Amino acid sequence: TKSIPIAKRAKGTKLGLYPASWTFNANYNRNLRISDDINLKRTSTISRDFSGGVDVRYNLFQNLNTTFNYSTRRDLNNLDEIRISLKNPKLGTELNYRQRFDLKYDHKLLRWLTWSLSYDANYNDDYDRTSTTRRSDLSRGWGMGGTFDHRALLSGGAAAAGGRERTVRRGGVRTGEGAVKEEEKKEGKGTSFLDKPKSVLKFLTGWIEPVAYSYGRGYKNFVPGMLERPSLKYRFGFDREPGVPLGSDTRARSSGEDMQYSFGSGFGLFGGISTTVKYSYSENRELIKQGPRYKGTSVGWPDLSIRISQFKKFPLIKGALNKFIDVFSPRTGYSRRVQETFDIDNNFLVSKRVTRGYSPLISINFKLWRSLSVSGSYTLEENIEESYKNGDGT
Repeated sequence: TKSIPIAKRAKGTKLGLYPASWTFNANYNRNLRISDDINLKRTSTISRDFSGGVDVRYNLFQNLNTTFNYSTRRDLNNLDEIRISLKNPKLGTELNYRQRFDLKYDHKLLRWLTWSLSYDANYNDDYDRTSTTRRSDLSRGWGMGGTFDHRALLSGGAAAAGGRERTVRRGGVRTGEGAVKEEEKKEGKGTSFLDKPKSVLKFLTGWIEPVAYSYGRGYKNFVPGMLERPSLKYRFGFDREPGVPLGSDTRARSSGEDMQYSFGSGFGLFGGISTTVKYSYSENRELIKQGPRYKGTSVGWPDLSIRISQFKKFPLIKGALNKFIDVFSPRTGYSRRVQETFDIDNNFLVSKRVTRGYSPLISINFKLWRSLSVSGSYTLEENIEESYKNGDGT
C-alpha cells in the first residue's frame, strides 16, 4: 500500500507520559543580630524567612511543549503563624507569590503551510502589611506565526515533500517507485487537468518568496486591595476578572489590551537583486484607568530593503556589472510608520506622528585589497508630529 504523506509526517509524534524535567528548590534563612551601645545595653533582632519554587517542563507531544514555574517567599518571624500539619499546614506569612505558564505548539503536517501557536500567562502578587491586602499583576498573551510557501503548494506531491522516489536496479532492470513513476510518465498516466494551470501559476509566481505572517493578542490587569488570592483559572489567564472581594488600597486599578499582526515577503530579480517588503500593525488600548483613557495605533508600511549581489543572469553587461558589485556591494532600505493616539472617553485624535527612514539611504562596502575593505553608509530620517488639544482638529 502507498504511504499517506500526512500520516507519515505525523508518525514521529510521541505521547509524553512523564515530565521531561521537574526541579524543586528551597532556601531557609535565619539571621541573628546583636549590638551593644556605649552603655553596654544589648539589643538583639532575629529574622527568619523561607523561599522556594518548582519548575516543571512537560512535553505532551514532541510538537506540544509546556512549562510551569512557581516561586514563593514567606516571613517566618511570627512562630504562631507556623503550623506543621497535613490537613491544614501554614508556613508563615506569604510576602510574594509568582507563577508562569507557557505553551507552544509547532505544526508540521503541511510542507507548504507552517504555523506555530504560543500562549503564556504570568501572575504575581505582593502582600501589603499596611492594608493587609494583596496587589496582583496578571499578563497573558497568545500568538501565531509561520510561512505560506506557494511554490511548494503548486509543486504538489513528492516535490512539495522534498523527497525522492526510491529506485533499485536488479539484474539491469530498474524497479521501485522511481521506475513506476517513469513508466507512468512515458505512458502519459497519472496526469491531472490541474497540472497545466499549476505550471502557469508556478511560472508567474516563482520569483516571489514565501509569505511570512504573525498575529498576537495580549491582556494586562493590575488589581490592588485583594483580600484573598484569586482562583487558578484567573492565574492561568482564562478569566479577565479575579472575582475576589476587594478592600482599600492607595493605588488605583488599571488594565489594558494590545493586538499586533504583520506579514511580509520578498522577491528576486536577475538572480542578483534581493528585495524584502513587510507590513505591520499594532494597537494598544487602556480599558481601566484613573483619568482619561487612550488608544494607540502604529502602522508600518512599507518596510523595504534592497540588497544587490552578483547577477546570475543579466543581458549584455552582466560581467562589468558583477565586477562593480563585487567591489562596492550596495544596499538600501526605506520604511514609513504612522503612529496615532486617540482619547477614548472624549473620542478625538490627540496626536499623530509620521516617521520616514532611509536606513540606509545607501551603503557600500568597498574592497580595496584582499582582506582590506572600507565601508560607509548614509542614513536619513524624517519625523512629522502633530498634536491636537480639542476634538475639532485644533
